[in-house]
Amino acid sequence: MNNNKIEVGDMITISWSEEDTLFKVTVLHAPTRTGDSWILKRIDGQIVYVNRFDYMTLIKKGDDNG
Repeated sequence: MNNNKIEVGDMITISWSEEDTLFKVTVLHAPTRTGDSWILKRIDGQIVYVNRFDYMTLIKKGDDNG
């Protein structure tokens, strides 16, 4: 577990400022190369693939981190 970066299993918020949209999600996959998407799971269980966003904020570290 690295407290200085967002990793798989962490709970975060992700936002698009132009729409003032904020989602609370758990990280299922973090990108490993250019063009790769974040795979996120919303608290309602919906899976979301995100390639572009304005910012994300760490809420809490998950237990599934290596």
